[in-house]
Amino acid sequence: MLTAPFPDVVNAVLGRVGLAPTCGVGNLDEIVPKIRILAAARLDAPMASIDVTLVAHHALERVVFGGERFAGELPPHFLRVSRDGRDVTREVDGEALLRAPFPIAWGPVMHFLTAGSTVRLVRALGSETPVRLHAPGPAGLPGGYPILASRAGVAPDAIDGLSLEDAVALNEASHRFDGIERIEADGTVVLSGVTSGVLREVLGYDGARLAPAEAGARGRELVARFREYAARHGVDLDRARRACSPEGVRSSRGSRKHG
Repeated sequence: MLTAPFPDVVNAVLGRVGLAPTCGVGNLDEIVPKIRILAAARLDAPMASIDVTLVAHHALERVVFGGERFAGELPPHFLRVSRDGRDVTREVDGEALLRAPFPIAWGPVMHFLTAGSTVRLVRALGSETPVRLHAPGPAGLPGGYPILASRAGVAPDAIDGLSLEDAVALNEASHRFDGIERIEADGTVVLSGVTSGVLREVLGYDGARLAPAEAGARGRELVARFREYAARHGVDLDRARRACSPEGVRSSRGSRKHG
């Protein structure tokens, strides 16, 4: 089973209650092409010669694809860039590549990037020979890893110089950059004080801990609170949803064309 909604955390929660999916889609795998593109340009090398090994959490993605150069602390991660098998991470300044401006469109159009990543993974799962990719949440692990995918399934790929235990620790340390203090042994998610404080102040939602069994009811409560918040600020969510639907977008384009 493949999962799309926040697999860096959701898969880890499911794994701790014995329901670990095969892996997630998107997220980490969406960062890797940026690094390959920029490294190839810096080395004046063909992209086919560039290989990337990246261990990182969803939290890194908003930094990597920000519209401006990011000067703050990066979430913990491991990055190795190779050219034809030779480590060139220092030569291309791997961290600078992560921080380099590389703006992309957010919103529904971002789904095309995730869809492309998902197609590659699905095709790999039909292969007799293992295909090396990157994916979040393999086998219920937190964050993202290089993986080997084939008909036999998905497994984290071995990384020279970094044990799987250390890779997991990097991703667990990155949870706080997504507003999470920790995931407990029973799958309960503990939000950071800042995150729970903002939810309380803005939405009137009081819930610093979320147990898996409470997810449905708590999710419905959050939707209701957000609708109340939107209404207080004069936002008609149903109208906005219709405008963002394919039919609404087509209608809007037709109006502009004939207006």
